[in-house]
Amino acid sequence: MKMIIYFVLLILSVHATDFREYVIIPRDFLDVKEEAKSNSKTIQKVIEGQRFFVSAKLDDWFEIELKNNKKAYVENKKVSFREARTEKAILEMNGINIFILENIARKKEVVMLNSYAFNEKIDVSNIERDSKGKRVLHGIKAYNNNELKGNWIYLADRQVLVVEINDKNEKWIEISLPNEKNKYYVNRKEFRFSKFPKINKEIEKFIVVDNLNQNMLIYEKKKNDWILLKTALISTGYDNGKNSFRTPSGIFLVSNLKDNMLYKNRDKDNNLKKGQAPYAVRFSGGNYLHGIPVEEDIDERREMILRKWREDLLGSYVLSQGCVRNKDEIAKYIFDWIKHKRNKDAYIYPLEAVAVIVFDK
Repeated sequence: MKMIIYFVLLILSVHATDFREYVIIPRDFLDVKEEAKSNSKTIQKVIEGQRFFVSAKLDDWFEIELKNNKKAYVENKKVSFREARTEKAILEMNGINIFILENIARKKEVVMLNSYAFNEKIDVSNIERDSKGKRVLHGIKAYNNNELKGNWIYLADRQVLVVEINDKNEKWIEISLPNEKNKYYVNRKEFRFSKFPKINKEIEKFIVVDNLNQNMLIYEKKKNDWILLKTALISTGYDNGKNSFRTPSGIFLVSNLKDNMLYKNRDKDNNLKKGQAPYAVRFSGGNYLHGIPVEEDIDERREMILRKWREDLLGSYVLSQGCVRNKDEIAKYIFDWIKHKRNKDAYIYPLEAVAVIVFDK
């Protein structure tokens, strides 16, 4: 059955988009050459943070487009290359749906880890790194043995999984994850899960976040085809070892939405400064997909400058404390695209299963 499912999913197609590959200058200054040779004439010096579209990829060089439409060349080892990894996205989505269909056939429930506990006073400085060097806020430890010892990895809140063995006489629970052959074991006292939204069929809506390339792909399955609806430049989270975290990698399910996400800066010196970000969609812990965040209590001119600065850096650098920043129009598109409902307390919840994939490599 696995091979049949894989074949059906493999032939699904993807539509092209207007995304163009580009490079970012990661150093103070870089020489742009007239030809793809190190001893070629320097046309100009470009500064850190500048972006240029790639018109051709050579062995050791990129041909780029300058603002005057002239062609020029930069060594590929001296720039950061950005691409939309559609093939990887399709493999990831297919893998998740294979996982879902196989477990439905096994009469196993596909659920989400529920480890989010909102607490502004949490001591984030004590969050250690797992065996892969990652730190995750609102995560739990998963071991590869039922003694709950040795190497371990983080499971982040809202991560998709299946409960394999749940013996109340044991202190552990065995789980399996999409795209993972190994089984993992979690401490029973730490483990809670959610069945909402219910997953009883393939997921048809995906938001794919690429931590490496700082872009995002929005897919929907229509008539057995994967349709790439949008590509977007984003900024994800950076890990400073203290109060900021890299956006967690994994497969998550959207839990709720907010018209505006209020936030508090985790820096101790600025602990009282609050801000908000529009069209927020929560996918893991306190991490949301949202529009450009702006601090409260600043004048209109400063707000405009700050917003423009943050928007211009999308697609270039990790800037958030864990969330995924988008242009406001992209965030609104996602917000409206997810079928949702408001209850009497103005809580907004999805009416369908929408998956968020975050990958690094």
